[in-house]
Amino acid sequence: MVILSRFIFKSTMDMARFISFYQYYVIPFQFIIPLLTLTIGVIKKRNLKNNSDF
Repeated sequence: MVILSRFIFKSTMDMARFISFYQYYVIPFQFIIPLLTLTIGVIKKRNLKNNSDF
């Protein structure tokens, strides 16, 4: 990870500045994408259950 961060950020100050924006970048990955995946899974399971009744 340290080596990867050297490619992403030019200096430690760039990395420190990014931390203030990190809270906005993390919201989709921690909340929106998992909730969307859960919703799609529940809908598919419900449709599969309804189709097997016939």
